Amino acid sequence: MIPVVLLYGYFALRRRSRGGLLDHPVNFLRRRLTRGLEISTRAQEVRRGEEVEALVTVSSSRGLGNLEVRVVCIESYDYISISRDQDGMQETTRETAEAIAHEAWQPLEGRSGVQDFRLAIPVEAPFSYKGDCLSFKWEVVARGRKRHRLDARVAQEISVLP
Repeated sequence: MIPVVLLYGYFALRRRSRGGLLDHPVNFLRRRLTRGLEISTRAQEVRRGEEVEALVTVSSSRGLGNLEVRVVCIESYDYISISRDQDGMQETTRETAEAIAHEAWQPLEGRSGVQDFRLAIPVEAPFSYKGDCLSFKWEVVARGRKRHRLDARVAQEISVLP
């Protein structure tokens, strides 16, 4: 009963904040899991066909599981959703969905220290774009995967130029 009340209170506060100031509970847990894992990129902008250089710092690999680094492009797009209410009236709403437009993974060594990676951005991949109905967001992500557990995950957004 108490977890339900806490979640209800969280979402009520989040709705009131309107700016999304409160974080999602999964992100809160993930931040606690990612202690000892950091990622940064040497360049914030990269062109299609080039490589982005990522630096992954592992200060403590204890509890992180199998480590990986990836470059990912997430496509967000709007679509029309049609449903019926209780009275049988048709309701049309605009929904947003996400899909992965590109991703490439590389394994990380499970040791402490700084590791340097070069991840390629394909020439035919979409470039970064933020629109009203369609967006493409690029990230370099490091994650620790443990079976049947929430992944430890840190990300750095990058801009891919045409």
